[in-house]
Amino acid sequence: MAAFIMAVGLLGLAMLQTYSMRAQAGSSNQGVAVQLGEQILDEAENLGRNSVMCAHNGFTVPAPATNYLGAAPVVQTFTNTGVAGAPVFFTATSTATLAASPGVVTAVSQIGGIAMVQVVVSWSETLSTTGGALPRTVTLYRRIEYATN
Repeated sequence: MAAFIMAVGLLGLAMLQTYSMRAQAGSSNQGVAVQLGEQILDEAENLGRNSVMCAHNGFTVPAPATNYLGAAPVVQTFTNTGVAGAPVFFTATSTATLAASPGVVTAVSQIGGIAMVQVVVSWSETLSTTGGALPRTVTLYRRIEYATN
């Protein structure tokens, strides 16, 4: 009888360990997604700052300064090695809207201003008990000052 009780307890402990490992993998992927989104926003912000500096000093604003500030979303894909060496594919979609018109996707004005850049990073995890893909997303926002020619 004592062996049966101990076996049930060890089985419960094994299940707890399994759920703990799944949660760790999920939080690791979420951390990677946030880092990717922040890198994209940092790049967009740096390009915006460069465009403002060029415009204030009378130089031509370089074309890459407007990559993230158009009406068309910018889609990028990334691959990261997940738990047990399985690849995790991340898709980041960046969309800029005028700060004065939240929720309306339009091309930014020709003279510059402030844009709200939204980055949505999505990925799938095979963490469900059925073994199917579990879609996940992280959404990040940042106001970015920019200038155009």
